Amino acid sequence: MFLMCTAIMLMHECPPWPANALKSKQAVEEAHRLQNEKALLAETVKRLHKDLARLEAFKKNLLNTLNNEDEPGLEPSVTAADVAGERLVSEVLSSISKPSAMPPPSNYAVRMAPVATPAYPSTSSRPMYGAATPQATSSAQYAAPPLSMSHTQYGPSGSPPRIDGKEFFKQARAQLSYEQFSQFLHNIKELNAGRQSREETLRRSRDIFGPMHQDMYGMFESLLSRHSGTML
Repeated sequence: MFLMCTAIMLMHECPPWPANALKSKQAVEEAHRLQNEKALLAETVKRLHKDLARLEAFKKNLLNTLNNEDEPGLEPSVTAADVAGERLVSEVLSSISKPSAMPPPSNYAVRMAPVATPAYPSTSSRPMYGAATPQATSSAQYAAPPLSMSHTQYGPSGSPPRIDGKEFFKQARAQLSYEQFSQFLHNIKELNAGRQSREETLRRSRDIFGPMHQDMYGMFESLLSRHSGTML
């Protein structure tokens, strides 16, 4: 009788045990899966924090570098353009003015002769001074125009052409955009290298300056004509 009751109880109680065990197993597996996902997420967050710290450090160093470069006042590209402009101006003006390097000393010598000769002249030397006067006057007529043009159009009295050219390029850099100024420097470089003529240089310069900067084009044309007059 006891065995029968036990068997009946087992028949009624045994079925629920497998269901509970299955639920427990599923719960354990779910907890294990969630634990793994939590660990992966924690590792991902930790890695992202490290990447963010590196990016912040890189950004800080980059900003410091840019600020240090901008402190002198001009952008590096603008400064390089100004330096290149002065170098090209020096090359162009020196190469163009080489054929006229000898006449200026003779002009100055002739202009100095009338000043030194009539200083308290004696009566015996007066005819010699009178004979030399036409030569001095003739030489002075040829020497006066370029000097007067240099004085009235370009800078103070006695300033060399190269300084005038640099002043002009500084004004051009201030009025033109960076792209226009770069094109203008390239145009001058082509002239200096002999790859284009003076007329082509002037034509391209007129297009670069445009109607808004015709005064700058006129200054450049006069400057180029003055220094290339002996070569034409």
